[in-house]
Amino acid sequence: GKKGGSQKSKSYLCVPLVSGYNVMGVIYMKDKKNRDSFTPQDMRMISEMSYQIAIGIEHADLYTNAEMLSVQDPLTGLFNRNFFIKSLEKEIQRAKVNDFPISILMLDIDFFKATNDTYGHLIGDEVLKKVSIVFKKMVRKTDMVARYGGEEMISALIGADSDQAFKIAEKVRKKLEELCLFAVQIKMDSGATKYMLVEKELDTKYTCLLFPLHTNPDEMNAKVEKEWIESLWLKKIKRDIEERQKLNVDVGGKLKIGRVKVTASVGIATFPDDFSSLKVGGDEIIEEKSNDADLLFGMSDHALYEAKRFGRNRIFKYQDIQKAMSRKEINHREEIDLEKVMIKLRAFDSELYQHSRRVSNIALDMSKHLGLDADMQNIVKNGALLHDIGKIKFPKSLIQKLKPLTDSEYGKMNQHPSIGAEFLERYVSLHKFINAVRHHHEKWEGFGYPEGIAGSRIPIEARIIAIADHFDALQTKGHYRCLSKPLEGEAMTYIKKYKGILFDPDIVDMLVNNLEDLREARNSSND
Repeated sequence: GKKGGSQKSKSYLCVPLVSGYNVMGVIYMKDKKNRDSFTPQDMRMISEMSYQIAIGIEHADLYTNAEMLSVQDPLTGLFNRNFFIKSLEKEIQRAKVNDFPISILMLDIDFFKATNDTYGHLIGDEVLKKVSIVFKKMVRKTDMVARYGGEEMISALIGADSDQAFKIAEKVRKKLEELCLFAVQIKMDSGATKYMLVEKELDTKYTCLLFPLHTNPDEMNAKVEKEWIESLWLKKIKRDIEERQKLNVDVGGKLKIGRVKVTASVGIATFPDDFSSLKVGGDEIIEEKSNDADLLFGMSDHALYEAKRFGRNRIFKYQDIQKAMSRKEINHREEIDLEKVMIKLRAFDSELYQHSRRVSNIALDMSKHLGLDADMQNIVKNGALLHDIGKIKFPKSLIQKLKPLTDSEYGKMNQHPSIGAEFLERYVSLHKFINAVRHHHEKWEGFGYPEGIAGSRIPIEARIIAIADHFDALQTKGHYRCLSKPLEGEAMTYIKKYKGILFDPDIVDMLVNNLEDLREARNSSND
């Protein structure tokens, strides 16, 4: 019958779509065409149909999931290498027809092996995930991002020339550098060690990216209990991190907190611009590549290699390293800018200038004994010359004070590596020395400053300069305010005492075996 202008339904039929133990949906039917009620035969027929439909849906889902797995990296969720290569080949063909550029960014996380070795692969995997999120967020929505392998990621910037690609790469590099991650080592009562990874965001919010202290999953309130325990840990960790940043001390007891510094090196190659440079000069590293996509990969990989070779945490464009004249001009510019900065240092404090000269000679000799190549020797030598440049921002009275510094003064002086690194940023030709300046007060065990990084994560030029700095300062009257007279022969005793604590043990061993050469290098500094 009718009620209020609408017709009542006479019968309904509702059958679930079930496959195994999974309920995937429901078939809902009402009112047969002839208005008769649904019969038992109808119900049997629809039930049989529902099973077939459920199987079809399940197979479609499995196919979709399998298709995604075939193109997706399971850890980061980015596209995988094979899919990226095939897609890039198609995009290059489109670019040839439609005359637009394509740039690719090849990114490699600096010192990632050290992160895995220090904190384990669980922390390493979380760092990879975080980097992949940042990378994907910083590029444009239309850009394709993939995990190329290990700690390498890659992005194709369709329609972007090399300058546009550089700007995007710099956004990625800076964002990664700003990440504030802490690995928390927890010694359990059982003797086992657990690691948490905590992120501090700009608004001082703390988030657990990895929390291994799970409760019994069979308990009904396990999730609530886990969240409660995680919240308690976060409160303690936040307090300890804030205290550590203020006091620059280790957290004692069962909890040890280490800063996980994340930086990346990036190589850029651009189609078709970089291909024309091949016709002019050629490149034995990539000349045997078989197709355009392989050529582009080879170019970006070459640029990435140069970025890592010149100190990491930097970006290189392939076309720049292909221009021989450009390299000569950069070297010439470096000499001019370095001379300008050293004139400023000498005018500020002649004793500090002479100390830097001696440290440079010592560090250069150390780099030769360590077998570093010519480019790294140059980075060590000039990085040592510049290592104290940040001190020119302080009053002379503070630099020349002979009495021990107050806590406040000491805190200010601890800022000179960061200030020096920022000072060098205004000189493009001196960027390769920034890591040497920023990290020469880091300690091997990880309680130095400004970032508290440890072991091989400290750039090798900074590790060398740290020892050379002490080797000279301990033998220079008045340089360390706690010394009434230079230690001379006792300097080596001090350095050996703190081998593996303050200083890289391998470099200390090298210094011990070549002590006379290093003394001669120190004494050879004449203005």
